[in-house]
Amino acid sequence: MAFCHYGCLGSSNEMANQDAEVANLPYDYTQQQAEVVRLHDRYRRCLMDQKYYAYRLSKYQRWDTGTNLFAGVAMIFSLVTRNASAWLSDVSFAVGLVAALVFIGKPIFKVSEQIERYTTLHCGYADLFHRVEVLVADIRNAGHVSREHRQRIDEIFDRSGTLALREDTSVNMKRLEKFKAEVERAIPTETLWLPSK
Repeated sequence: MAFCHYGCLGSSNEMANQDAEVANLPYDYTQQQAEVVRLHDRYRRCLMDQKYYAYRLSKYQRWDTGTNLFAGVAMIFSLVTRNASAWLSDVSFAVGLVAALVFIGKPIFKVSEQIERYTTLHCGYADLFHRVEVLVADIRNAGHVSREHRQRIDEIFDRSGTLALREDTSVNMKRLEKFKAEVERAIPTETLWLPSK
């Protein structure tokens, strides 16, 4: 996933290529303006990624909770009704078997690993969003991009690259487009600050 100044979506590799070609932006930017535009692009992308992985995390957490509740209730039902009439005993055995399959299937489908990964991505992008916001405010206060700012920019993009390695290889483009539109409404490009030179 990538979010760029042109309002496009692409893969993490495309975002890396865009980051590497800051000087080739089709706008008449100075080097410092281009660096701030690059930060704004990352800022908006971090918000979009944060929203996307919060959605994915919530989905897996609901699924995990639902299957746990179902399996727990099914096991209790099967234990309570095991000495009942023959047909009810057969039903309770089948329900208990389904509950056991749910418990056995969870490690196979690696639900807890997905929840952990989505938690890492959601929290990581939330942290980067905040760090970019603070950095742009610091640059604005200073009036220019300093060596210390560039070091922080490099740290942000290094962390972003590390997170990108854990992203989904296949994304829900419809959902991503929805979050992109939300980000564009929340942070319109024309409202973002740029240095005067």
